[in-house]
Amino acid sequence: MDVTENLARERQLKLAAKVFDNASEGILITDADAQIIAVNPAFCKITGVAPESALGRVSRMFKSSLDSNEFNRDMLMSLEVNGHWQGELTDRRASGEHYPAWLSISAVREECGAISNYVGVFSDITGRKEAEERLYFLANHDPLTRLPNRSLLHQNLSHALARAKLGAQQLAVLFIDLDRFKTINDTLGHDAGDRLLQEVSARLKCCARSSDTIARLGG
Repeated sequence: MDVTENLARERQLKLAAKVFDNASEGILITDADAQIIAVNPAFCKITGVAPESALGRVSRMFKSSLDSNEFNRDMLMSLEVNGHWQGELTDRRASGEHYPAWLSISAVREECGAISNYVGVFSDITGRKEAEERLYFLANHDPLTRLPNRSLLHQNLSHALARAKLGAQQLAVLFIDLDRFKTINDTLGHDAGDRLLQEVSARLKCCARSSDTIARLGG
């Protein structure tokens, strides 16, 4: 190998080290037994684990305590067969707080085919999950009363009917109309009508069980 090749290899190694250190995703490298041998700064920032505490530990990325055994088996099977796995799981920070993560794991093999290392790249997707939950809420709830809307009522009613049929149980559906509500809007204004709807909704929710659905069909 001549000097030019040595310099090129050195530049590649320096570039790889910069990418590793400056990546916004957490990166960890383990040996074949899942023992951590390297982590980058983003790993420490996301997990709250210091480098000296992480190195030498067995990584939890292959076995999340909050995910099923079947989930963990499928992950290991995919790594063995395909050399790669990616998906969403629940991880735990050093503080004990759980958070959703998107993880991609690749198996590194020796020339003989045996796995020598695993490389895990992950990101904290808490913000994305919260945004998805907000969008779901807005799409399925009345903005004034924050009650389920017609669409969510239909979904919940279909599920309730299926459960009642399966368990040979009865199901009650109650339709409530507010008498002279239009008169209130016409005489006192729509703000008063909105406050009335919010108050009625709050009182109904206080009377309902967690398994009940109270929805607003209008709006």
